[in-house]
Amino acid sequence: MTGKTSEDLVQAEAELLSAGIALQEQGLALLLAEMQALKGVMSGSVPLAEPKTDAETEADFDNMPV
Repeated sequence: MTGKTSEDLVQAEAELLSAGIALQEQGLALLLAEMQALKGVMSGSVPLAEPKTDAETEADFDNMPV
């Protein structure tokens, strides 16, 4: 037996979990960057010079069936 205590094993497991979470965080940051880049090249994603007014937004929904 190597003589590792339960505290050493818990510390090692905590370090592994921390490394796994850090890797997931990096992957999600990359995914977010890719999604933002894709949003920029998709048609219809051109930002408006001025945001729509409330009346214009409501007019878009007036033709919806009840």
